[in-house]
Amino acid sequence: MVYADAAAEARLYEMRAIVDAALEAMRSSLTGLDLGDELESMCVDTASFSLSQDPADGGESLTGIWKDRHGHQTGSIIVHADTSFYVEFGLAVPHPHRSGWFIDAVTAWGRDGIIKAELRLLPVL
Repeated sequence: MVYADAAAEARLYEMRAIVDAALEAMRSSLTGLDLGDELESMCVDTASFSLSQDPADGGESLTGIWKDRHGHQTGSIIVHADTSFYVEFGLAVPHPHRSGWFIDAVTAWGRDGIIKAELRLLPVL
């Protein structure tokens, strides 16, 4: 993990259960799709974390960014002060069970212990 500063590290410590639950929900939505290699980098240890100001309420949000080995962003998470969150991780792989579709990304969002996750599918052109 990389932290922008000690405050980001402390906030991740406070929000770790939320981040872990969000990532687990995303992994669960991919169960049975045989995408193990795509998920290796989708963990807390491979993200860089910082704090940012939420433009809606002025609160401090924890932001995490995942990058591939070339430095391109592959995913992000934001956890707001009220513990609501949104996380997205890009996959861009053919759907293994639905011909003519590919999985663009997996996303999760939630608040107060309620987590929803889904695959973002796009048709092959």
